[in-house]
Amino acid sequence: MWELFKYIKWNGTTSLKSEEYYFSMLDDNGITFICLADETDGNSRRMAFSFLNDLQKTFFDSFTPNDIEAARAYDMDEF
Repeated sequence: MWELFKYIKWNGTTSLKSEEYYFSMLDDNGITFICLADETDGNSRRMAFSFLNDLQKTFFDSFTPNDIEAARAYDMDEF
């Protein structure tokens, strides 16, 4: 899993194919959202990024920058 981080485009999006799966990644100022999707149809990556955009919005609507900066391991595990 940690190997994925070297492919992340900081403050951007990227998608990696591994066998029949896609790892779609979205980074926003060091907060990285990752989604694993199979390649069942041509829409998998589009749907993954749609999901990641919704997740990103929900995350930043739920936590202030101060919450994020002060967070310790597992502080946000109920998100």
